[in-house]
Amino acid sequence: MHNQKDDSALVVFDGLKLFIYFVAVSKMLVLSHLQKPITVIRNFFTGNSVNSGNQDIDELEQRKFNRYARTIMKLSIGLVLVNIVAFSVPNTVTEKALALPPLLQGFGQPMLSIFRCLAINCMPLGIVPRFLTNFTTVATLLLGMRAKLRMLAYRYAQLLVRSRTDAEYTLDRINRDIREILDQQLEYWRVLRELKDVVGKMFFLVHYSSILAVGAFLFIAQHTGVNIFSASLASGAGFFLLEHYFQCRMVDTFQDEVT
Repeated sequence: MHNQKDDSALVVFDGLKLFIYFVAVSKMLVLSHLQKPITVIRNFFTGNSVNSGNQDIDELEQRKFNRYARTIMKLSIGLVLVNIVAFSVPNTVTEKALALPPLLQGFGQPMLSIFRCLAINCMPLGIVPRFLTNFTTVATLLLGMRAKLRMLAYRYAQLLVRSRTDAEYTLDRINRDIREILDQQLEYWRVLRELKDVVGKMFFLVHYSSILAVGAFLFIAQHTGVNIFSASLASGAGFFLLEHYFQCRMVDTFQDEVT
């Protein structure tokens, strides 16, 4: 393959396109299969079954969640736009990569133009969002559950503070508050089990697709040189790495909150 760099890079790119389509469809199927537990988790952190007992704290955590969620959505939209612009810039390598398959080359220039237009628009708009849907779903679920965990932790902390400082805080009242907090904690644990199953199944695809895709991206970029096309591929590799890193980081952060 090193003796025919241009051809080998295009062969790898064609294989990469098929692989990305396969991963995108797999993510869609997994997301569809997990819609029920995802809905349960989403309804949990948008509801009020677990709260801090302080409306100001609840609103603060909700604002933090909304800010992080909007940031993730902006990054996702920005990545789609970057890919559209990168594929739209005229480039000889891009022309070769998006050329007609051998069976369709007899149709000539009109079909080539139509195919290229569809490829430029369908790849960023049709494929990239499928990856981002999986990414944003896991991110928002983890952020929402982390916010609920902080509310629960605040409630435990306030129970300890009040039992030490408030002389009128009787044992009966303490017992009633502890039972209420434990009920919320049991509810949280039930939903947390659903979250672990969702994240585990989604991360399986993210982990192994990242290993294969990043290597292919780097191979193609190395053999096509520095150009707009290789820059677009580098951004694609960066996205795979970012998705992998972000999910690992979010789980670690979530674990730190638990401890």
